[in-house]
Amino acid sequence: MPLQPFKATVPQDGKSWWLRLGKENLPDKFIFTLLLDMQPEHFLHRMQDVQILSQFGEYTVYSGVFEGERLGLLYHGSGSFSVSTAIDELAMLGAKAILRVGNSGGMRSDLRVGDIVVCSGGIREDRVTLDYVPLEYPAIPSRKMVQAEIEACESLGVAYKEGLTLSAGTMYPGSGFETARGVLDQSVLDRVHLWKKVGAANVDIETTTVLTMTRLYDMHGGALLGIGNDTSSGEGEFLDEAVIDRAISYMELEEMQDQFIDELSGGQRQRAMIAMVIAQDTEYVLLDEPTNNLDIYHATNMMKIVRRLCDELGKTVILVLHEINYAAFYSDYICAFVDGKIAKFGTVREVMTRQTLSQIYKVDFEILEIEGKPLSIYY
Repeated sequence: MPLQPFKATVPQDGKSWWLRLGKENLPDKFIFTLLLDMQPEHFLHRMQDVQILSQFGEYTVYSGVFEGERLGLLYHGSGSFSVSTAIDELAMLGAKAILRVGNSGGMRSDLRVGDIVVCSGGIREDRVTLDYVPLEYPAIPSRKMVQAEIEACESLGVAYKEGLTLSAGTMYPGSGFETARGVLDQSVLDRVHLWKKVGAANVDIETTTVLTMTRLYDMHGGALLGIGNDTSSGEGEFLDEAVIDRAISYMELEEMQDQFIDELSGGQRQRAMIAMVIAQDTEYVLLDEPTNNLDIYHATNMMKIVRRLCDELGKTVILVLHEINYAAFYSDYICAFVDGKIAKFGTVREVMTRQTLSQIYKVDFEILEIEGKPLSIYY
């Protein structure tokens, strides 16, 4: 005769054991996150009628109205054990959808710190979900949830990439790091490198628990993850806060650094996007009309910043501009196009001649020298 499971007893107040929640006034859609990943104010200031539903142990549960719909925001402890307990209790209480939002380590070579990954599936190394279903059971997000994440990113103009998320059972060896006693089990490290080799995008310790259990309980589940550190080299260099601060300072965004990007004006949003590029610290920077939608002060300052990226940080910057004088004053080389074809390429002085500009623009030009730079007047 098979063993019978223990029967769960309900506390006298009728609320769940760990979340301390009842069915009354419970939202059916939840955002899951870790306090280390996202501070509450990142979400709560966007909501109305915010309430604290419960605080117990590692869990804090908020409720608030966003765009006319009541949502739950659950802060949990680190790891799959904490997440599985929360999902078990929310499923019993009737929750319908859970989105994990948080941090992860980059594993794919095309991902950089600051990138966004829409999780398209999970690799179950978490161990916790084996107590629910065999390893063969897939960790797959809800199709509607993935579509919603993609639509949100595209509507906000936020770049994203799709990929598989590896959820490890431990923070250090399961993510490919040495422990305090070095590598204790080479097979664990070998598995991590295997998942890198076959294209896993990122690694965390919670996502596959969300995906597996929401599918098991017929809920909508998904994960939207930022890349907070790079493990693709195996060195696991964490993003230095100074890099972010420098990018924010470069773009003069200190006063609005805690705002969401869709709360910024067009010009502010443009500067924020370039700050993200600066924080990723790539060798090459491609900018398409970075002065568009900016007033004279911010447009000029933008060009000064681009120049500093070259002079101070050693970047190679390629940018598209329609203002020839900005190109002349701040660039090293100019490539002029007419009807989709290269009309002239050379140093600034080679391109900034009266004859060349008149041929390209079909108007009369005069060339002046200001601070040793050739600038144009056209009429």
